[in-house]
Amino acid sequence: MGPREAGLGGRLRELRQGSNRPREQGGSWPLQRGLCCPRRAGARSRGPLWRLCGPSAGHGQRLADARKQAARRRSPRADRRPHERDPRAHLDGDRPHRAGHVVVRPYLDGLPLDLRAGRQPSVAPWEVIARVAATVHAIDVDDIPDLGGHATRRAHALSEISVLHGVSELREAEQWALAHLPEEEPSTLVPGDLLGQNILLHWEKPLAVIDWEYATRGDPAYDMAIVTRGARRPFQIDHGLTRLLDAYATQGRPRIEASAVRLYELCLAGRWYRNALEGKGGGEPPDQSLRYVERVLRRARAASGGREQG
Repeated sequence: MGPREAGLGGRLRELRQGSNRPREQGGSWPLQRGLCCPRRAGARSRGPLWRLCGPSAGHGQRLADARKQAARRRSPRADRRPHERDPRAHLDGDRPHRAGHVVVRPYLDGLPLDLRAGRQPSVAPWEVIARVAATVHAIDVDDIPDLGGHATRRAHALSEISVLHGVSELREAEQWALAHLPEEEPSTLVPGDLLGQNILLHWEKPLAVIDWEYATRGDPAYDMAIVTRGARRPFQIDHGLTRLLDAYATQGRPRIEASAVRLYELCLAGRWYRNALEGKGGGEPPDQSLRYVERVLRRARAASGGREQG
């Protein structure tokens, strides 16, 4: 075990030993001294449950079956045990570019990934995100029945850009996005929600990914935008987006350009602004949301001009 694994392993063992409650409690691991289990209060894990661990015949059909089971579990019945409504996805990091098979687990140990650099010993969150994203994006979507979404990256982008249409304050953002559409390249499997709370670290087991409710066919750049969200310093470090995209490229996947990520960040910011106008922004005033759109647009223009910031 190297120093990186030893640092994280020691922390996780300390957290685990600090709990005096039994490990298996209705499909969750108890909360103790900062340890967050996948099924915490007020949260719910959704989506298919599967493990990437090398080629396996029929894995696409099993993934589709798991997604259907997860949809049924979103309407819980009183006669089901808690863990039967708590799907998990298990990502085997030993085989980062191969598709796998579906497994069902009643619970899953792990510590959610903190996207803030330096918060977890010896863990570079942008490297973890890049590794997980590259693994998922390498799966053959044609082998997954009933998976919705978009056939090409450009189709996905046009669908997202529609949120910017018809609002005068978002016209410049829409024009920039339309001028920087991705190529007509085939889409990939995108989880659509690769945030830290959905990626679990473990000192002995592979990385785990939960919550596949938003999994679809789409542009891999979209997954990056969900993580960076238009922030000036993703991961609270300088050049966080650049580090993420560099780490992704080292996984053997086609490089994602910063401008492609900025396009989806603009769409996210535009959607938040529209929600604020309609009173759905969680109390955030529209003018504040609009200023955020303007900041993201400035960073998008810098990225397309070769002066990527963040």
